Amino acid sequence: IVQLHADLSSQRNGKVTLSQLILLWRGSKSKTAIKFLNLSRLVHYGAGSKYSPHEADRIAHSMVFESILVELGEETASGFTSDYAHLGEKAEALKAGRYDFFVDFPAKSSAKTPSKTKAPSSKKVPSSTTKSLSIGDGFRKPQNPAHSPYKKNNGIHSSVTLDVDSSDEFEDTRSKNAGSKSSGSSSNSENVSVLPKKYTEMLMTRIKKLVGMWADEEQMNGNKVFYWNIMNSTAMSTIATRVPTTMEELSAVGALGENVEKEYGERLVKNIKAFVVMEKLQSYLKKRATPSTKTPSTAKRNRVEKLQNLASFAHRPRPPPPSATKAVESIVVDISDDDDEFNDHGIDFSAIELPVSRPSATPALLLSSSRKRDLVESSYFSKK
Repeated sequence: IVQLHADLSSQRNGKVTLSQLILLWRGSKSKTAIKFLNLSRLVHYGAGSKYSPHEADRIAHSMVFESILVELGEETASGFTSDYAHLGEKAEALKAGRYDFFVDFPAKSSAKTPSKTKAPSSKKVPSSTTKSLSIGDGFRKPQNPAHSPYKKNNGIHSSVTLDVDSSDEFEDTRSKNAGSKSSGSSSNSENVSVLPKKYTEMLMTRIKKLVGMWADEEQMNGNKVFYWNIMNSTAMSTIATRVPTTMEELSAVGALGENVEKEYGERLVKNIKAFVVMEKLQSYLKKRATPSTKTPSTAKRNRVEKLQNLASFAHRPRPPPPSATKAVESIVVDISDDDDEFNDHGIDFSAIELPVSRPSATPALLLSSSRKRDLVESSYFSKK
């Protein structure tokens, strides 16, 4: 896997994802995985074809957890973030043979190997206590349980030895800042690391160690819990990038489930806060909090004030139009005449009965002049 990563990095300029690395190691022929690749230059392409997807995925995650591979996010030219795999700090020791790498498999999953690919015949793996898997040449080699570095643990786990060819050469590179996959509600500013690259990697290593200790604690208590059941590499990268120091900030990140956050959230936040204090990184957290706290509140305040102004304007009394005011003022005339000859002071005009005015004739009852002339000149009127 390490040598395959080195060959892929030379063809893809270091932009190799962990899933693509495992697919090519298993010999996938997917167009997405082999696009723009020269397979003849990939020596170990398909070396792990005999391993199931479940086994290959467990091996890859264990390599990330043991710092043989490092999976961190990098911002692309289009503004999104992608997680790329890079060689970790223990890759050189593994290459030189100074470090032994083991992966534990549950006994049930090793007894029956699930496989989605069609094959003419499927061989069942014997349910032994231990087995050895050689990654260098891609073949299975049974190992005597008596010489296994792991002792029998009541049939719960079985150990796997992963060997890498010592002649592999590669360059130890560091990945870029961590990030999380983008969604409709997240912006590119959330994917930018709060801390510098050096401290982001240090915090990532610290979180990995914490999660490993929690997994060991669960296993000592009799629970079959592994580190990836608590927190996967993507969640670790997101937390190391955002650096939450309170439970509210951890919930806002959204990288952990509700049960995991309730069980391990307080301890995780406590360790992150201690790391920030020890490394004196408070200034970076203040810069991060400035745009996120002031901008929403100011915009909200402006919207509330605008709505209040509109409501007060709608409910205030409307003054009468200027034309009506002038008309009333012109009708009212103040007359002060003491020499009134009629002397109508004290007369109650409401007691005077006025004749009811008769309605005027409608246009239909009016006769035209020509019609009247016809009536006068008729024979009836002439006889009379």
